[in-house]
Amino acid sequence: MSIESAYNKRLGPESTVDKVEAVLEHINVPQPVIQNISRNARIITWLLILLVIFVVSFSLWRSSHQKKIQHAASTFAAAISEPQDQRKASLEKIIEEYGSTTAATWAKVELARFAMTQEKFKDAADRFGAIRGEISESDPLYGLLLYGEAQALEGAKDYTGATALYHNLQNIVGYEFIGFYGEGRILEEQSQTERALAIYNDYVVTAGDDPNMAQNKQLMQSRIEQIKAVIAK
Repeated sequence: MSIESAYNKRLGPESTVDKVEAVLEHINVPQPVIQNISRNARIITWLLILLVIFVVSFSLWRSSHQKKIQHAASTFAAAISEPQDQRKASLEKIIEEYGSTTAATWAKVELARFAMTQEKFKDAADRFGAIRGEISESDPLYGLLLYGEAQALEGAKDYTGATALYHNLQNIVGYEFIGFYGEGRILEEQSQTERALAIYNDYVVTAGDDPNMAQNKQLMQSRIEQIKAVIAK
């Protein structure tokens, strides 16, 4: 049996370095680079170890996060299927446990809609506004939240606030008709018929010959004709 001496131990790492140098020389790595690697072998080794730890840790976190997102989504799907008297508590629990997930955002939207059905319009408007403040204007959900908040403010008789939000909707693709019609409708309710007509006409001009807006354009033109007929009487 051979006995490992201090001499053998000293030669171990050096032999390893020699092997690495041989490999580097074999693949034609420039000599200055090889010498630099040899001088900093210990530092490079620790950096590689840290890199491996980081990659493994990130992979584990990502896997755990994906499972959390999937579980939150399935929990949300189950919650909205529950009876109305149990749904609110389940949605609030999702927000508490999965606050950073998309499921939690939709749970907040459902709670705002629930407040609308109970005619708690101010509460609904506050909820829609709070969610809207958490996302960017480029988020596809932004227009829907803006519309929900406008409806809630209109229900709360806050016509000034509702009009401002309907006006903002006029600049969001897909919500133009809702924005123009909502603002015009509020003006009609306030007996400002001429201003309402101007708003409706603005939509017709905005729609132009866009085939995607043709149906809504026709609806708006019909509304304009109805108002003019009433004024003519």
